[in-house]
Amino acid sequence: MVGNPEKTGLREWFWPIMTGAAYALAALLSFLLARNIGGSVIFWPGIGIFLAGMMLARTWEARLATAACVATACFAVSLPLGEPIEFVIGGLIAEQTCVAAIVALLSLLQKGPLKDSIRNFIPFALSCAVGAAASTAIASLWGGNLDLGFIGSWFATMLLGILLVTPLVLLTADAIEQDQFGRVMQHTGESLAILMLVSAATVAVFAQAAYPVAYLPAVACMLAAFRLGPLGAAAAIAIIALIGSFAIALNIGPLHLVGDISAVVYYFQAYLLILTLASLPLAASLLRREEMLTQLKKSNELLEMAEKEANLGHWHVDFRNKTIYWSREMFVIHGMDPNAGQPTLDEARNMTLPEDREMARRVMDTSIAEKSPYRMVGRTVRTDGTVRSIESYGKPELDHRGRVIGIFGTFQDVTERVDTLKALKDAKRAAEIEAANIRQLAETDELTGMANRRKILSVLSSAIQTCEESSEDLSVGILDIDHFKMINDTFGHAAGDIVLRKLAKIAKLNLQVSDIIGRLGGEEFLIIMPGTNSDVAHEKLERLRIAIEQSDWSEMGGMPVTGSFGVASMTEGADETWLLQAADNALYEAKRSGRNCLRAAA
Repeated sequence: MVGNPEKTGLREWFWPIMTGAAYALAALLSFLLARNIGGSVIFWPGIGIFLAGMMLARTWEARLATAACVATACFAVSLPLGEPIEFVIGGLIAEQTCVAAIVALLSLLQKGPLKDSIRNFIPFALSCAVGAAASTAIASLWGGNLDLGFIGSWFATMLLGILLVTPLVLLTADAIEQDQFGRVMQHTGESLAILMLVSAATVAVFAQAAYPVAYLPAVACMLAAFRLGPLGAAAAIAIIALIGSFAIALNIGPLHLVGDISAVVYYFQAYLLILTLASLPLAASLLRREEMLTQLKKSNELLEMAEKEANLGHWHVDFRNKTIYWSREMFVIHGMDPNAGQPTLDEARNMTLPEDREMARRVMDTSIAEKSPYRMVGRTVRTDGTVRSIESYGKPELDHRGRVIGIFGTFQDVTERVDTLKALKDAKRAAEIEAANIRQLAETDELTGMANRRKILSVLSSAIQTCEESSEDLSVGILDIDHFKMINDTFGHAAGDIVLRKLAKIAKLNLQVSDIIGRLGGEEFLIIMPGTNSDVAHEKLERLRIAIEQSDWSEMGGMPVTGSFGVASMTEGADETWLLQAADNALYEAKRSGRNCLRAAA
């Protein structure tokens, strides 16, 4: 079913339009706030919203739509507020350059979706710094303002706008997409309490100037990062930035003790930047640690499951404290209770069958002396007295000086395999002969998959020798496809190849397993029938002739496909040349008789 094109178009434009609307609201609030701070902007949230929208966009078309919506929002907000149009154009070009540079860098650094780059904060932050620097260069050149104060302020404003807003948007979007808010929403009460603590600590700092407690928001932010992960850290930083910005606008709090409004803005920007660079990487690292621990737990569960299915356990010997560790499956292999506690080294050694202990000791000593892995098959005695065959693999563990401090290894119960190998030992020679026969059968004709001329003639020679030695019957037949040249001339060689391949399949389906067929060349085939007298051979080949005649040859455009056969049987004193010549003469007699028939050698 084809979707409604109008609805599809609206869906494609929904998020770009939402990004533009969010940008417009953030820009409006920033402009209004800036008028109370002497025209200074502490951070520009619009750039963070713009970048987040571009990173969440899945196609280049969506990114172009997002950029267009943001540009429209920029003009819609700036011009009515009386901003000079040349300033608006220059700022927009600087913002677009910033976002384009960041997206390009992240596309090179990030293998997966761009939104996942927030999990690797350092490359993300460096890309944002490059984008902010590019934006600063454009803004300075456009306005002809190379003052270091302007350059530093613009760079900090752009960078903070990205670092404060983009992670929050991306992490929230990721949580929504995953249908969970991870650690933040796992315990709603704790999350709200921590974020309220961040708010209270920030208000306590920026609503008064009597006490020097500027470190409190940082402590609360670190707590949010530790307990709630990156999303909690990003939310905490955003709360601190908003409350601090309003405090500056209202001319309250300790920051005004720093100096004039420019100094206050610079100080607060540095404060936010340091807070961001300290808390977000910490939160990302903690998140990766948690993910790694979860993956490790899952891997251990899968390992235990795999060991159980494979009847394989692992062990470790520590020479420093002379202890041994067994996995759960090790206890199962030895018929012991896994909850009985780890065995001692002597107990583990005594479980080896007495006859195998010396061999096991030599293998272990050699491995330790040469610092090389070992593999051996021995026997162990279970607690119920039964003996099991065990394949053991071990590898010495070395310290930083190259000294052996332990051995890690595996135990696998291979009793069934050992018993099977023992039973197969007597049949080894027969298996080798069979393998040799299989290798000989590899000499096949590429087109039909049958034995080629050299192979089929070699088989014929062996069959004649066997016939002479055992006096058993042997018959051969030669098959020639009727009018094959006409098929090639009429339908082309590709059609001829199809006929050859199809005929080969028909022959294999209608001959016995003991019969061997091979291609002599062109459209001629040799059929060797060991243990078959002339009457039985005649019946076999007649069935094959009828099968060829009655097969579906519709691809030949109505032209029938048939075969002529000549058959000859082994007689006393006959050799390979005589047998082939006799069958060939019978074949030509069949052709002279009108084709599509079978003739036996006289």
